[in-house]
Amino acid sequence: AASVQWNFDPNVEVLELVVEPKNGSTSYTEWLPHGFRGPLLFNYAPQTPAERLENRIGNEVFLEAKVRRVADGLPPTTQAVQKIDFAMTQRSFEPGIALNMPPAALLASPQPPDLKFDATQNLGLGIVVDPNDSARATAHLLGTGRFSATAELDSYDWGAFGTLEVTATLSSGKVLVGHLITDPAVEKIPIPYRVAGSDIGEQWRIDHSVVGRPDSADDEDNPGGTGADLGDGYSLYEEYRGFFEGGGHSEGTRRELDPTRKDLFVINESALAEAKLGFKMLEDGVNGPRMNIHSDLLAIEYAGNHIMNFNFGQGYHAVDQHAILLKQRAKPGGLLVSSVGAVRVVPRLVKHVEVGHVERRGEDARTVAHEIAHGVSVMHHGDSDVGMVRWTLVSGSVTEQALDDNSQPVGPIVPIVVRWEMGCGTAGCVMSGPDLAAFELANNGDALDLYLANFEGQHSGHQFCFMRYESMSAYTHEPRSVASPAERWWVGEDLAGGDMDAASTGTGTNLATRAPRSRSGPACATAERGACRKQVRVSDKLNPLTYPYAPVCP
Repeated sequence: AASVQWNFDPNVEVLELVVEPKNGSTSYTEWLPHGFRGPLLFNYAPQTPAERLENRIGNEVFLEAKVRRVADGLPPTTQAVQKIDFAMTQRSFEPGIALNMPPAALLASPQPPDLKFDATQNLGLGIVVDPNDSARATAHLLGTGRFSATAELDSYDWGAFGTLEVTATLSSGKVLVGHLITDPAVEKIPIPYRVAGSDIGEQWRIDHSVVGRPDSADDEDNPGGTGADLGDGYSLYEEYRGFFEGGGHSEGTRRELDPTRKDLFVINESALAEAKLGFKMLEDGVNGPRMNIHSDLLAIEYAGNHIMNFNFGQGYHAVDQHAILLKQRAKPGGLLVSSVGAVRVVPRLVKHVEVGHVERRGEDARTVAHEIAHGVSVMHHGDSDVGMVRWTLVSGSVTEQALDDNSQPVGPIVPIVVRWEMGCGTAGCVMSGPDLAAFELANNGDALDLYLANFEGQHSGHQFCFMRYESMSAYTHEPRSVASPAERWWVGEDLAGGDMDAASTGTGTNLATRAPRSRSGPACATAERGACRKQVRVSDKLNPLTYPYAPVCP
């Protein structure tokens, strides 16, 4: 039979070393690392190591370590504590301090650690930092009667992460391995608090309602999209680490990235007073919030190739995500210039967007929103509009001829009948001589250049969507199989809007039941048009799509 002997000695204390990271009222689970916040000087050009952003303390966490009796939590009485050692056994070395700061040419080399014990910050705490290793710091307690120590760990990066281990050496020579004060099983303490396998501080996930999503997540579906259109090119870790915009870090500001919405950066080199209103149209509307547009960038905050997340290392990075460049155009109107021609592009394929000033109020804002939306794959409502034509009065009748891009007449001259929309029922009223004179067709030979819309063309669909054209002065008669294609309906001036539609249905002047008739009808369904919110494709992981044309929509 086995023999077991127990020896109970009341003079032997069972001790433990407990560790509690915190900063004032901010608990361990709430604390998140910061880098230098800003404001950043426009002429940032560090000359000494101390001037580098990577060497500027963002914030700190205090590591309180205490030797105590397991039984009652009181200090030991039979043994002295000789020293307490703090060690960061793993640390991140992310380039810079945020995804776009500083630029590559100004990065420190070699890259310093993102978490370290600064000797000057720990002097007042009685902590000695290893002069050869900023990951290690020691509190010497021999002869002082002390049983606890606090070390300051400093953060230099917005995405910093590491692992803390603490030990205490007793006068008996025994070494205690520290554990988290709230969980004896946790001896390798993650800084900041985060779940296993993640580099993201869990409090940030809680604050942004993304608990449980992996660091690699890039699946935002707002403002819409299918499984093939999700994301904005920034991983969850990258949105957590964040960006500089306008000289300061985005965290906690209106510029903060939103992991539940698609974020798009725009480099605004235009002189348009209404540009910001255009960005606002891309963000908000009747159908709810859409993209997050970031347009307050300084030149130092983006790469020459317009890549935004160029500082990446250990944290998850899926793709080099580009901003869209907005430039001033010499002539009125908008233009998107891509590297692949007429396809549904994503930002990496957009060379730039050009917008030229138009006198009509609000038009520049609409054009900015319209062209940038093209840069994230959004299509026109249709492609079948006739476009610019010239009406000429000949012996009391009106003829029509198409115009090219240089406003020169091309193609056949055809006689047309011009009708008023209101006052004569669904057939309209044929314009007489005095009516024609109202828009400068009073004398034989007088000519008027105008935009002519077609059913299910660029003017179709939701009347107030900014992807719908609003240039028409007249539209063709529909259905063409019943009425003469030479009949035109005079509008004069079309109404514009600043929303982004959620359906392809015609609304307002395009409503199917409108009296006397729907002007341009619904968006061209056979070419997959309309419902623009659902077309947005921001992520540079995505490939361009074929742009489905349908010159005539039956």
